[in-house]
Amino acid sequence: MLDANCAWSAVEAIENIRRLESLHLRWVEEPVWPSEDYDSLQRVGALAAAVGVAVAPHSYYLGPGLAATLQFISSTPEVSLIEMASTELALPLLLEPVRATGGFVEVSTRPGLGADPNPEALARYIAGGSGI
Repeated sequence: MLDANCAWSAVEAIENIRRLESLHLRWVEEPVWPSEDYDSLQRVGALAAAVGVAVAPHSYYLGPGLAATLQFISSTPEVSLIEMASTELALPLLLEPVRATGGFVEVSTRPGLGADPNPEALARYIAGGSGI
């Protein structure tokens, strides 16, 4: 296993992973910077799928970021795993926080991200709110 910690562009990730092939790595974590470079991630993911390599999103987001990652997973047949935080915020960002039960996460089928923001969190954390 190798954690690249978002050190490479998509082109560098592909080149470096090919150079490391003889090591028979089980996975390469966070190869691409910036981590929100969706076009590059889609390219590295498509390449992985083409050669039968699994992709597991690394989502340490909470709230809407995690809900968005789950929607991505549910719409991508090659992806069935997610790495996510096992902690919860004292004041959840969503009315119904995403939780793993027995190692599984249920993906909402509701519209959009399938999650509603927690009004209490919005009031507290929006600029000018009582929490800032």
